[in-house]
Amino acid sequence: MERRPSSLSLDRKFVAKLEKNQQKFIPNSIYKGQLKRFPRNLAGYFVEYETIEKKLQMAKACDEWDERRMKVAKRVDTCIDAERNRQLLVLNEKVTSLTDVLRKQARRLQSKRRRQRGNLKAIIDAKNILQEKITRIKTKIEKLMKDYQK
Repeated sequence: MERRPSSLSLDRKFVAKLEKNQQKFIPNSIYKGQLKRFPRNLAGYFVEYETIEKKLQMAKACDEWDERRMKVAKRVDTCIDAERNRQLLVLNEKVTSLTDVLRKQARRLQSKRRRQRGNLKAIIDAKNILQEKITRIKTKIEKLMKDYQK
């Protein structure tokens, strides 16, 4: 019966014995080539072997990894929410500034002096362009809100 190390630390004799056995059973294998080793730390390696302790340690490591992944996912979600909120703020600011400009254009159209001069076509075109921009931005805001609700 093979001796197994009490801990998962590096046991050179045990590793050498495993390598010799591997050379016996798999003669074509390269020296140390097919022996599975897992890095423990910078000091050395531990050999993979199936025990209940090893399975428990792997399960614990997987649980810790899942916890880390969940934390990262939460961070990513908060970053996405912050970016979406920032975009909504920027778009709302654009809408307010464009509506202010639109009000000014409407006042210009209503002024008596402008109507007497007759150069209303340029103002009407500018007003229509502003309204199109506002509708585009409002549709973007609606899309962002729908994505947020999903």
